[in-house]
Amino acid sequence: EMAQSVRIIRQALDQLPDGPVMAAKVKNLKLPDDEVYIETENPRGQLGFYVRGDGSTIPYRVKARGPSFSNLCIITHICRDILLADMPAIIASIDIVMGEVDR
Repeated sequence: EMAQSVRIIRQALDQLPDGPVMAAKVKNLKLPDDEVYIETENPRGQLGFYVRGDGSTIPYRVKARGPSFSNLCIITHICRDILLADMPAIIASIDIVMGEVDR
């Protein structure tokens, strides 16, 4: 698999055009005075990003919403009327990442 990955990377590098990199243009990118929420699927649920622009080159507000926070909030509902011995298995099946929950 490693050798195949190296071949794929080499093919991609061979197809890159010569010339300046576009990263220099990104420095002058101005965000519109607007907001957007983008979401995508994640192995643990829905991952979302909120970005609010104010017309400058720096976002006014950026928030990330990971699925582990929502999954942690529903534990009280899931674990209602169950045996205490079943709680570790239920919590482990949700696969919460505490680093993602910490805001």
